[in-house]
Amino acid sequence: MIGESNTTIAPPTFTIRITLTQFEEILTRPEIGLDWSRLVHGDQKFEIFSPVKAGDNLTCAATIESYRVAAGNEIVSVRSDLHRDGKLVISAWSTLVVRA
Repeated sequence: MIGESNTTIAPPTFTIRITLTQFEEILTRPEIGLDWSRLVHGDQKFEIFSPVKAGDNLTCAATIESYRVAAGNEIVSVRSDLHRDGKLVISAWSTLVVRA
């Protein structure tokens, strides 16, 4: 419960559904080749500039910010920027772990 009584405004974590689709698209490309079936979610943070509202038409651009291997696990940090009408609405960062 976030205390928002206006049901036309999406909770901040709603955007993970949009960004996760982008993450899968870029991380499973042959040149990157992460095994999506072994992926677990490690961490997430958001910077919200404007709330997402019912009826919004959002575009998403995702970028791999870092990649490393630790104890055989692949750890990837990805940033997504969501825009509405050309204006940045939310930046979201996720740390994803591909288990060894």
